[in-house]
Amino acid sequence: MTGLNEKLAASLTLFQRLQSRGRRVFRSSELSRAHRERLIKNGFLCPVMKGWLISSSPDADPNDTTPWFASFWEFCTNYCTERFERDWHLTPEQSLLLHAENTVIPRQVIVCSPKGANNTVNLLFGSSIFDLKQKNAAGV
Repeated sequence: MTGLNEKLAASLTLFQRLQSRGRRVFRSSELSRAHRERLIKNGFLCPVMKGWLISSSPDADPNDTTPWFASFWEFCTNYCTERFERDWHLTPEQSLLLHAENTVIPRQVIVCSPKGANNTVNLLFGSSIFDLKQKNAAGV
């Protein structure tokens, strides 16, 4: 019979492979249910929304925004690419801020796409993505 520590070690080994090349954002489907639940329970993963997780630290306070804000732009990119494929872009104002290396996280990011639904997706710590339906959204 496999002990709890061995099961956690197996989950962490898989998680380490997923984190290779600096990844911090993951789809739930990248992990089996057992691995995912074990890593969440032990504080290595934090759910963002259904189907999406970010890396965390077991000793992080639940109200610590650091893991979320460190993962925010990676999450936005991965979420929007998954949802809209290459047919999306940020607003010109937000794009200019990012090009100027101003990576402050806004309360709401507006994403323009023909596949948008004029819908707000609420995220962690009061942040959100608004997907604006726009006809000729250029790809990233």
